[in-house]
Amino acid sequence: MTAGQVITAPSAVIRRQAEERCAALAKPTGALGRLEQLACWLAACQGRCPPGPVDNVRAVIFAGDHGVSRYGVSAYPPEVTAAMVRLFLVGGAGVAVLARQHGVHLRVLDIGVDADVDDLPAAVRRFKIRRSSGAIHLVDALTPEQAQQAMSAGITVAHEEISAGADLLIGGDMGIGNTTPAAALIAGGLGLPAQEVTGRGTGIDDPSLDHKRFLIDLALTRVGARAGDPMELLAALGSADIAAEVGYLLGAARGISVGRLAGVGDRGCGEGCV
Repeated sequence: MTAGQVITAPSAVIRRQAEERCAALAKPTGALGRLEQLACWLAACQGRCPPGPVDNVRAVIFAGDHGVSRYGVSAYPPEVTAAMVRLFLVGGAGVAVLARQHGVHLRVLDIGVDADVDDLPAAVRRFKIRRSSGAIHLVDALTPEQAQQAMSAGITVAHEEISAGADLLIGGDMGIGNTTPAAALIAGGLGLPAQEVTGRGTGIDDPSLDHKRFLIDLALTRVGARAGDPMELLAALGSADIAAEVGYLLGAARGISVGRLAGVGDRGCGEGCV
């Protein structure tokens, strides 16, 4: 993303029109729950009410390991990450099954898996930044150059998916220990202690949860004032796969001025629609 690329929010006017339309339907107010909210969001993204159909949904899973995962923050060892990538590719994981059932095109990318995956298709390894990311309580997860490289990769992937005709993009990340850098990024970005934003992730017990929060607080102290800069924060406390997904979401939101996204026609590419 460059300084000149502005992300425009979904249309507030169209959202209100969609909400009014839902309220006028022959049903109790809010009876469709989240479905109504999603319909209004989609209309706002597309810039029209009612919204058009979403026929080409494409999902991208960014995979990567995290150095902190070797320090007792997860119920599973980091070796599971590579195993899960292979399971995605043969269609055996939950996300692959759901994608297949709903006709969603699924793409899996190794951005920072800590394993020798030369046996995987070149397309899966095309954007690999490094093997694992740094243990955030000890060192930065990425160099500034690697963080930028990962973001650029994500933007490119969004561009490619939009060019392939995507109406809607879905992003996800897979990596043992990934809730630790995720919580660290939230804490650093909002100025909160780990206690307030850190959960059990894979279902760890109370001592492990306390340890996880302790390591995140160590990471926050280590980074200090650098957390005030978004790119510094991402490089210091994130990971290669998370940085790539950030780029992917930015690329989806901007639309890269190519094709259409979330059903957008002549408005361009559905700014804000991810």
